[in-house]
Amino acid sequence: MKKLRMAVLAAIVAIIGMVVFAACGSSQAGVYKFYSMTMEENGLKTEYFVGDEILANTKLTEDFAKYELTENGTCILTVYGETRTGTWVRNQEDSKKVDLTVDGNTITVFCDGKTIKYTTDEGLSYVLKK
Repeated sequence: MKKLRMAVLAAIVAIIGMVVFAACGSSQAGVYKFYSMTMEENGLKTEYFVGDEILANTKLTEDFAKYELTENGTCILTVYGETRTGTWVRNQEDSKKVDLTVDGNTITVFCDGKTIKYTTDEGLSYVLKK
């Protein structure tokens, strides 16, 4: 009886450990910084990365675009030096996406806890990484 109780207790501890590990490992909260941007115009695709120069004397840095998703559901989005705040939630239909709401507008972006990917209506695609 004692061996059975110890086995059940060990199984419960193992399951709790796996659940806690999975929850921590899948957290989408964090700070994501600019990694790359892809522009498509007239069928020509151009990709830019941190360190590349765009326009006259404008060098891309990690701070070119920064998304901060906090544990409490708020977000701070900084793009082109302009900062906006809002809220975020895990997308109900796809756990690898989040819904960001800023100024009353909601967008859905890919977010797996390591990378955010988003394409604008104008065809600009951004990749941000933790």
